[in-house]
Amino acid sequence: KRIKPLAKALERIRANFQANGYEIVSFLNQKYDDRMSLDVINFKTDDTLKDGERIISRVVKPQVKYNGVLIQRGQVDVSQSE
Repeated sequence: KRIKPLAKALERIRANFQANGYEIVSFLNQKYDDRMSLDVINFKTDDTLKDGERIISRVVKPQVKYNGVLIQRGQVDVSQSE
């Protein structure tokens, strides 16, 4: 019951940020590439992933852009196969 109002409040905050030129990028569950402008906090082994596959499994800090310019690098944990 309490999740729906919280989700709506978060969406209003996100819309307010976007209206003022900010973009918050989370990258959660996306494939990780070394060329991404992210700081990896931890690499974790995940036996369920295919060989060579790396997925962003946790966002510590989201990436933030202001008017298209990166102002905060994202910090993430990456799960990878052995």
